[in-house]
Amino acid sequence: MYEQEERVPFQLAVLTLIALIGYRNFLQHEQHKSISTINLRISALRAWCAWLADQGYLPLDLATRMRLASGEAGSTREGLSHTQVNALWRHKLDIA
Repeated sequence: MYEQEERVPFQLAVLTLIALIGYRNFLQHEQHKSISTINLRISALRAWCAWLADQGYLPLDLATRMRLASGEAGSTREGLSHTQVNALWRHKLDIA
């Protein structure tokens, strides 16, 4: 994914906060992942970046400033139509 978006091979030395935020936005707006899925992946990135910084692979922990996703996810689910809701009400009234 990184190599496709950035058009360069992935290297820790060029990892940026902007790239991490771009990944979060890609998950939310292009892949339509749920908020909980996005936040789970962000949490994993935070842990990985903290470990990389602790081990000296990164000069600082980039992901500490990365915020969790909030708001509405790009869900592809659709609610019931008015016709479907009315059919459910009719069915409920018939069995009551």
